[in-house]
Amino acid sequence: MAPRVVGVQRKEWKDLIASVEDGRWAREMQMLQACGDAWVVVEGWPKVNVDGELADRKWGRRWTVDALRGVLWSCQKHGIMVDRTANIADTAAWCRRMEQWYQKTDHSSTRGRPSCESMWGKPTNREFGLHLLQGLPGVGPELAGRIWDHTGKVPWRWEVDAVELAKVKGVGKVRAERMIRALETRDGNGWV
Repeated sequence: MAPRVVGVQRKEWKDLIASVEDGRWAREMQMLQACGDAWVVVEGWPKVNVDGELADRKWGRRWTVDALRGVLWSCQKHGIMVDRTANIADTAAWCRRMEQWYQKTDHSSTRGRPSCESMWGKPTNREFGLHLLQGLPGVGPELAGRIWDHTGKVPWRWEVDAVELAKVKGVGKVRAERMIRALETRDGNGWV
């Protein structure tokens, strides 16, 4: 598989406005849209007066902070992601972090444990089951889905043993044993 092309356009906010004014911006946006993923990184942010106008008035037309935001929102509307940095050093650090982020195979940090309520009202059995399964140690959203799909339920009483549970892709022997132990109960004489 060919590597994904990621395009990054770095602009100081003054250069961003100048490039919109002189027509470069439209050409640069077309070039970015040809990339697999496209980013605009804006360095700094202008000072604004009480009327919302940019304090630096060297451009041909009056620029407001809302107009500047509108340019950035238009980028996002056309599939070009936008981020801001403080200065050139921050942009260089941003590029290094972004390279590391793109090298990851799984981007699941925003897929946390769902609430037990569905977006549309009463949760389905699967939604509720995924919520419960993610309460177990080491079980995230993808693994919870695989357990549900493999067993068709939430095996709270573990009607399967650690050997059977370890057959679920991504579980393994150690995780299966931890999951089994998490549901064991204890009476006065030891484990039940």
